[in-house]
Amino acid sequence: MDQQTIQAKPNDVLHPSNSMAISMSTLPKIEVSNIDCEKNIHYAISQNVLKTQSESGKDKPCKSLVDKYIRLLRDATVGSLYNELGTCEATPNGCNPQIAIPYNDHIRYLGIDWPIVGHTMVGLQRMDFVIEELSKIIENGILGDFIELGTWRGGVVIVARALFDVSGQGTLRHVIGFDAFDKIPKYGADAMVQYLSVPYESVVHNFKKYNLWDPDWVHLVSGMFEETVPKFAEESNLAKKICFLRIDGNFYTSYETSLFFFMREFPLEELYFLMTFLLMLQLRTHGKISKEIKIS
Repeated sequence: MDQQTIQAKPNDVLHPSNSMAISMSTLPKIEVSNIDCEKNIHYAISQNVLKTQSESGKDKPCKSLVDKYIRLLRDATVGSLYNELGTCEATPNGCNPQIAIPYNDHIRYLGIDWPIVGHTMVGLQRMDFVIEELSKIIENGILGDFIELGTWRGGVVIVARALFDVSGQGTLRHVIGFDAFDKIPKYGADAMVQYLSVPYESVVHNFKKYNLWDPDWVHLVSGMFEETVPKFAEESNLAKKICFLRIDGNFYTSYETSLFFFMREFPLEELYFLMTFLLMLQLRTHGKISKEIKIS
């Protein structure tokens, strides 16, 4: 592979949660229809009516209705829908209603607090990024599945599944979430371990709350990344084409393993979008990674 150079632009967001969308090939573009989906949303969804505007330039009612659904789902998964419960600071004390502090819109937007009942810690800013980029992928017919490493309660994968579902591509694209789904002592204090550890069954239950669980198209991989990612990348028939790869780990080795096994097959010139370059710059001198994917 020819050596490639990745450079961060001045406006790029630098954050430990790294989101990548990798373009491999394309599906036919979604057709615009004249269906009145305010009256028949289910039929409209089956016909892939998701264009922002009709040929006349006016907003389509179906797009407005889908946007409302996705926004409601976003607010529920990030926990802002339940702001009356307050929130928690990211401390070794974990998070429960007894230690809650008042909810703060700006802090939840940035995703630097810990939600009490939300299903993701990413906050509104990063969730909006995922929604925006996945919408572009769907609208432009870019092939591939969605992968998140560091799924926690499942919120981001739930939203990804919903976007595929309402676009009529729920039976064309897999969503795959990796996490330990168990207690990890390296997290530190018992309260933090308890808060960050979410059982597999609880994440399945969260999908079912939103009526989005389908074991044929939703896959949760349990275990430490160093063990599960190599086996999955080499043995699974899933995710041979990836449209979006999101990495949100707590340890350096989590990023190292994920990048090595999921990016080495993809030419960097086909990188669709890279949310943050911070981790890539940290890894640039690491021999095994840089030799394989030619980061300079």
